[in-house]
Amino acid sequence: MPLFIRGIFNQGNLDKIVMDVREMERMIQLLSQAAQRVEQTGQLVQETSKFLDSGAMLGQSGTAMTDGLKNRLSPSVASLVDTIRAAERYCRDEMVDLQQAMQQNIKRHST
Repeated sequence: MPLFIRGIFNQGNLDKIVMDVREMERMIQLLSQAAQRVEQTGQLVQETSKFLDSGAMLGQSGTAMTDGLKNRLSPSVASLVDTIRAAERYCRDEMVDLQQAMQQNIKRHST
C-alpha cells in the first residue's frame, strides 16, 4: 500500500481509505529536500574530481581517485537523485488521486 495511506479492511474489502494530507505534503517536501541535498553532493563530487584532475593528486592514486569519483560515485549519486525524485512524484500523484477520489465521492453522495 502507498506511503502514508492505510486501508481499513472489512472482511477483505477496502471499506475506507484514510490519508493525512499534511503528512503527505511533509513527505513530499522532505523528499524534495533530500533530492536537492544529494544533487549538491553530486556537484561536490564533480568539483573534487576536477580539482584532482588539475594536479592536486598525481600518479596512480590520483588517477584511481578521479576515476572512482567520475565513473562510480557520480553515476550512483545521479541514480539516487532520480530514485528520490520518482518517490516524490509518486507521493504527489497518490495524494492528488486520493483527493480527487474523495471529491468525487463527496459529490456522488451529496446528490
